[in-house]
Amino acid sequence: MIKRAVDTLIDGTFSDGGAQGEGSFAELHHSLIHGAHWHQPDHYFIMLDLQSYVDKKIECNQNYSDRTKFATQCLKNVANAGYFSSDRTILQYAEELWKLK
Repeated sequence: MIKRAVDTLIDGTFSDGGAQGEGSFAELHHSLIHGAHWHQPDHYFIMLDLQSYVDKKIECNQNYSDRTKFATQCLKNVANAGYFSSDRTILQYAEELWKLK
């Protein structure tokens, strides 16, 4: 499954305006499989996380089919995001790490 997904970057499934097998998608494919001069293959572990991403995407699609459930989840997500705001984080850093008043 992972090989099929990664190969879509060069098999013509997606187009970035270049010839098939060329362009930025081909560069991404090459870096995932072979690496680049500055990193090993799959440096950010994209392929390692792919299955869990696909599983979560399927779950999200199923949740979206129940529009009320999906809207409720979205609302809860937005309502709970305030605690993780950058303003709170900077204030916490200022107080706890930098000891600023």
